[in-house]
Amino acid sequence: MHTSFNSTTRSVWSFVALGVLLILSEAIYDLVFANLAYSISGTTLAVTTTYAIGYSAEILVTLLGAGFIDRFNKWKLFIATQLANIAVFALAVFVLRIYDRSVEWVWFFAFFVDLIHQYSRLLMFALIPFLFTADNIPRINGLLATFNGIARTLGPVIGALVIFNFGLSISLLASIAFMLAALALTISLSALNEKTSTLDICSTSFAQRFQESVTGASRATVDLLRAPRWRYFLASYATCLLVVSVLALLWVPLLRGFHGFSEAQTGYLFSVGAAGAIAGGLALRASGQASRVPGTILLSHLIMISGVCITLCLRGNIWFAGTGMFVFQFGTTLYFRTTASAIQLTVPKEIIGSWYGSIDFISRFAGLVGTLLAGWAYDKLGTYAIYSILLLLLALSSFNWRGSRQARWLVNT
Repeated sequence: MHTSFNSTTRSVWSFVALGVLLILSEAIYDLVFANLAYSISGTTLAVTTTYAIGYSAEILVTLLGAGFIDRFNKWKLFIATQLANIAVFALAVFVLRIYDRSVEWVWFFAFFVDLIHQYSRLLMFALIPFLFTADNIPRINGLLATFNGIARTLGPVIGALVIFNFGLSISLLASIAFMLAALALTISLSALNEKTSTLDICSTSFAQRFQESVTGASRATVDLLRAPRWRYFLASYATCLLVVSVLALLWVPLLRGFHGFSEAQTGYLFSVGAAGAIAGGLALRASGQASRVPGTILLSHLIMISGVCITLCLRGNIWFAGTGMFVFQFGTTLYFRTTASAIQLTVPKEIIGSWYGSIDFISRFAGLVGTLLAGWAYDKLGTYAIYSILLLLLALSSFNWRGSRQARWLVNT
């Protein structure tokens, strides 16, 4: 019993550390690629194009690659994915040192790095139900939210220090260092949890599994849209992702244009928001139980709505704006980590890769459409109008979740 407890504890902290290392690697390469694009071209369009290309790669791999997760050994896929990412990083360092005036090479590597990195995230998500019991899944997601929030806060700081001391392209070596550490942890975890490697190996031929994998997420998408309780869930989830994606894009114009804060004040407020994300993870870790998942998802909607209202409450008041951003990020973390628990608790482990891939694809597509429309709508309609629309969408999402069959089914899980 004592040995089993120690093994579980080691798996928990190793898994959390693995997530932190991947986020630190991502934070550095995001900063490097964005700065490279701007340094080479001198235009903001090149920077936004870099992010758009990376986002399109994430959507692509989610749709086409998720099916492989259910039909091949997850640990081997995870290790192969990380080895591939390390190889791409190493090639990027070499090429970008030579072709240092070509933004097209930056876009090329941003596409493939984001594509492979997103696949690592999908694999981590799919491994959780195999590694941990149902009662522990909400707490694991709370731990991940807490430490991932810390990593997202520290990542840009570490990236800035590395860039300042070593230059842009060579700074990708720091991403490689974090990926190598993540690879070592993955190998250690796979050895510690060998049983999870045998649960997902099919008896069918390699050719048949490969063929099924290519269409796995697409077929799962059709199945999801046919199931009423999952349509409710998708409508709520996609709506929230759209709102959060738009708000992430609009924080700067809101703080600078609407409230009139300086660049330094805006930076401080973003840090306050990051602290809210960490606090949300701590709250989820302390109270995370499978039976509380439906209620927590509904509560997180109300917290997000409150955060947006507080942010808009008093124009030019930095204390209200900071409090609103803290509350909103607190609610956002609660929502996304708890919905992750909902998916991991309800979807059969044997198909979680395909189903989560389709859920992520539909939601990301909705978020992308919302983000593309947000800039135009903000300039045309004004602050109060666009935020009123966003608040209405959050309210509709909360009512949809409250009445959904998914929520009632989760209570009985």
